[in-house]
Amino acid sequence: MVSPKKILHICNLNIFRHGQSYYSTDWKIRNGLIRNGHHVYDFSYREVARWENPFRTTRFGVKKMNQRLFETIDKYDPDLILFGHCELVQPETIIQIRKQYPHTRMAQWYVDSLVYPEKRQQLADRSQYMDMVLVTTGGELLESLKSERNRVAFFPNMVDGAIESSRNHEKDNLPIDFLFCGRDYNSDRTTRIKHLIDALAELNCEVWGCLGNPPLTGKNYYKKLSQAASSLNLSHVEDVAFCTSGRMTQLLGCGLLTFTPETPGMRTLFSPEEVIYYHQNEDLLEKILHYCQNRDELKNIASNGWKRAHGSYNVTRVTKFMLETIFDKPFTEDYEWKNECYF
Repeated sequence: MVSPKKILHICNLNIFRHGQSYYSTDWKIRNGLIRNGHHVYDFSYREVARWENPFRTTRFGVKKMNQRLFETIDKYDPDLILFGHCELVQPETIIQIRKQYPHTRMAQWYVDSLVYPEKRQQLADRSQYMDMVLVTTGGELLESLKSERNRVAFFPNMVDGAIESSRNHEKDNLPIDFLFCGRDYNSDRTTRIKHLIDALAELNCEVWGCLGNPPLTGKNYYKKLSQAASSLNLSHVEDVAFCTSGRMTQLLGCGLLTFTPETPGMRTLFSPEEVIYYHQNEDLLEKILHYCQNRDELKNIASNGWKRAHGSYNVTRVTKFMLETIFDKPFTEDYEWKNECYF
């Protein structure tokens, strides 16, 4: 076990959105670290940048924010500096932190796909100064981030029982048979989703964030999840090891039967008795129709998925794994994803 630590968490809490993003990974990691008995001091870098200039814009506050980060480290004296998606923290700042605090652990977590070269390079430039890099992508792309200094590991998207609190698998007569919340960011996805929804005309379906419908956020998003029996998990890419949308655990965590593509490695995390894997659009269509018309089967698999998500991928367990890797401690549990660690 990792003894109580002081952790400086440099992340994007979106405080000025006033609750709209309360379920983001930044908040979930924070919650998990605290539940494991650690003290977390948040440095919400975008908010600091906005506040540190008279125009209240991020752009004009970057330099001052980087200065404030040094002040915070000096006053707080953390055992661990944990970086999230902090693109405004300048590379020279990270280099200087490494020089001034050589004995302080530094780690980076990252939840965007590594398939995009520019994002992968940005992460690689930072990761060479870290002791540990944790990413929600696995395989060769993850291993490519390993250097002489750092170690890298996969970590799964998380469920927080205080956020994903619906238990749809226990409900009867849910008003929505099939729900999709996600962006149709290109014409191919728009065509794909429209074809699917048109073919499911006999079901009560809803789509949000695409096909001309606005996205749902905050309480409205989770209220809608609480009304649906099943949903679809789509990612930008479907052929990269362990890489999937964070929406998957939001759906499973609320007890929805979740349809998801056969992403490499995903069966390590979820069995076919816990989620419904599909290969092509027609296969997906047939399976949605089958399970929405056979509610006992739907509820049974949704229940299995809910149990797996809350049991294996809850914020307390996943952040405990993160700290055990960062502080070179033996694993206290047989983590399902332990083989995706490159030390």
